Amino acid sequence: MCKTSQVKLFIENFLTKSTALNCSVLLSSIGIDTTLKSATISDGNFSLTVAKNCVPYYKMIIFISAVISFPSMLCEKITGCLGRVFVIYFINVIRISILFLVGKYFNYNFDIIHEQVVQAFFIVIMALLWIFWISKTSKNQQ
Repeated sequence: MCKTSQVKLFIENFLTKSTALNCSVLLSSIGIDTTLKSATISDGNFSLTVAKNCVPYYKMIIFISAVISFPSMLCEKITGCLGRVFVIYFINVIRISILFLVGKYFNYNFDIIHEQVVQAFFIVIMALLWIFWISKTSKNQQ
């Protein structure tokens, strides 16, 4: 296996497990007693596995690409990317936690919520993050 594949696998494993851990902590903070095994969150009645497609690194790459392509100063690009990448990560933790709650309490709606509603929500959030960054950057340049 080449080094690029090893790095990608490490990042995928780290992101899936850390996302699952943060979702479990968030759910526990609102009174949902969960257990965690690798990247699977369970409460005894419902389990959800955070797969590599559930972590937002592609969304982060798209966002970073959008920021980099916008004409602005390098320091604005760096702060814009770093800050928003963490926001994207934590919005994803909230998204997966909501999906867990939907699966636990409204399992019959899980597929449509998972495949359509939260995907559209995430796209809107990403667009808003970028628009707010552009707006802030444009004001700084004036």
